[in-house]
Amino acid sequence: MAAQAWTRERVIGAIRRWHDARGVAPRKRDWSKPSFDSAGAPLTPGADAVLELFGKWSEAIKAAGLEPEKQERSAKERRQQGELPDRSQREYLDDDLYYKDEDSNAPYYSPAGTYLAAAEIIAEMYRWTALAGQPPTEREWLRDKQWPHPDVVRDLFGSWDDAMKDAGLDQYEAPPRPDADTEELRARMAGLERELQAERQSSERELRAARRTASRLEESERQARVDAERADEIARAARDEAKRARADVAAVTPPVRRGDTPPEGGQRAELDALTERIIELEARAEHLAEENERLRRALGQVRAAMGDEEEVAHVAEAEPGDPASVLEAVQLAADRVQQLVLLPEAFESAEDSPFRRPQLVLDALLKLDELARLYAEPGGIGESIGSVARQLGLDWIPDTTDWGGTRGRHYEVSWKGRKFRLGPHIRLGTGAGAGSTARIYGFFYDGDPEQARTFVVGHVGRHLPDSTT
Repeated sequence: MAAQAWTRERVIGAIRRWHDARGVAPRKRDWSKPSFDSAGAPLTPGADAVLELFGKWSEAIKAAGLEPEKQERSAKERRQQGELPDRSQREYLDDDLYYKDEDSNAPYYSPAGTYLAAAEIIAEMYRWTALAGQPPTEREWLRDKQWPHPDVVRDLFGSWDDAMKDAGLDQYEAPPRPDADTEELRARMAGLERELQAERQSSERELRAARRTASRLEESERQARVDAERADEIARAARDEAKRARADVAAVTPPVRRGDTPPEGGQRAELDALTERIIELEARAEHLAEENERLRRALGQVRAAMGDEEEVAHVAEAEPGDPASVLEAVQLAADRVQQLVLLPEAFESAEDSPFRRPQLVLDALLKLDELARLYAEPGGIGESIGSVARQLGLDWIPDTTDWGGTRGRHYEVSWKGRKFRLGPHIRLGTGAGAGSTARIYGFFYDGDPEQARTFVVGHVGRHLPDSTT
């Protein structure tokens, strides 16, 4: 949004929203550049626009009914006066994490440096918790400059809450006080016992359900094996009967020589009947062979669902023309889809996938193309996307947790010069492990003058990291 599009009222509203979300008024360096949400709508103006409308930064803060932050002394001055720890006592610390100059941007870190900086911040969070008895808040670290700056925490982890989650402090429970009385300790122990009992009961229920499922699968496997063996026997019997019929025909049919008279009417009828019987038996044998193959495939799928790694290789072999790998499935889909967009990251992730059923990937991508076509219709789909996806036969997950930090980077892709976050995805396969299951991640794009509304696929293959991985 251009600077002239911001009014005093809109700037005051943005300042108040910032204060409500963070507990402090924005500083000029916080708004050095305008910011936008994922849809491109403006969130905050740039500092230049605020100064153009109000003259001074402090006047804008006062207009929003807030107190401007007092001018802070430099880190060097505060260290000289003993208010900050001496650098010589904490050689492992990086000052860029603790003090940010007015005009500086967030420090750049290499991949290794990013992990080291994040590890240092997590260590500082635990040090604060040990000293204060509870995890730090964003406001506390903003006011006390001997701790990492909240802006750097957000730069490295995505948000303050994501940093707390990655540090394992989001569900922190303070230990009992040394002066806690016996009744309080007993009450806490009773609560813990109840939680453990509930967990134990839940685990036992899941175990019983798993055993019932395993029993049903074993029964299905046994029945499939019996059906396959019976089909084999019937096919063998049909082939034997066809051989006997051919022998009977040969026995009643004398060699025909030149000048011999053709068989009489009764003999001809008998030959015709035997011939029809042979044709019927051969057709029946062919049908039974096809049924036997179908039962063998069903048996292989049951074994794969039971997680028997030794039997997975016996799942039905790929038909001619089916993709032999996940990458080949994505390449075939790229040639067939009309509305769906496949990013380069989708091909890269597909090449790394060991998923053993690539035909499922191809089928899912073609169904996603139909979903993208419906999404691009001027009138819209007319019902929820999840409902339409399920009608198409897709195991649809509408969105994923908005992970930040190191997890969140796996969900980011670039397209058209912008960054997008993968969210909705498709689940494929059953069982455990990357060879038995796969995912297709993407996002909906609302269109532009060059590109119609569509669904964009950014990852095909392995399950991206979340709270379960």
